[in-house]
Amino acid sequence: MSPERKWFADISYGTWQSVFAWDPNIVGRETYLDGLKCIIIGVMPKGFQFAPGEQEPAQIWTALRLDPANPGNRGGHNYYLLGRLKPRRYGGAGSGRASRAGAELW
Repeated sequence: MSPERKWFADISYGTWQSVFAWDPNIVGRETYLDGLKCIIIGVMPKGFQFAPGEQEPAQIWTALRLDPANPGNRGGHNYYLLGRLKPRRYGGAGSGRASRAGAELW
C-alpha cells in the first residue's frame, strides 16, 4: 500500500481521552496508524459502538485499505458498512444504494 496516500481515521471518545488527552484540536491532527501517517477527521460520541455487540469494541475506524496491485484480495468477509444519510432522509433510504455498492465488491 502506498505510504504517500493520505489515510484518515475517526477515533472513539475513549481513545480521544486516554491517548490524546482530550486535545480540543484533535481534528486535523496527524498521527501514525500501523506505521502509516494518518489524519484524524473526527471523534465519535461518548458511548458510540460499531459494530454493535462486539466484545472488544473498535477504537479507531478507517476506510478499507485495498491493495491496488491485488484488488481481488479482500481478505475475510466480515466487514460492516457505516454511512451517513443526507439531511431529512430516514430509515431505509440508503439501503438500496448500500446493497448495490456491496454487490460490486463481490
